[in-house]
Amino acid sequence: MATKHQMKNQQRAETDALFLGDGVRSIARKTLPPGYTVADLRQFLRLLYGLFDEKEAKVVIVADPFADGEGRRVTVARLADALENLIAAHAAMQSA
Repeated sequence: MATKHQMKNQQRAETDALFLGDGVRSIARKTLPPGYTVADLRQFLRLLYGLFDEKEAKVVIVADPFADGEGRRVTVARLADALENLIAAHAAMQSA
């Protein structure tokens, strides 16, 4: 029998498979989306934090703003996590 933690991880993997578009995957690979600067991403992240509280961010699904095609969707929380990771990666590269 699967533990609660295993079930949550499985659910997250299924959600990722359904909603994680190529744009967020490119962010996860630590590459800037074409045409965006780190400052743009910081400003967009501040906007997300201003619009959604933590609970809403986990359930609200939005169109992936960095995807090339239409129909790719992601939760606000997953998008914010991806943006934070990308910003941190670029900060680490700048200090190295």
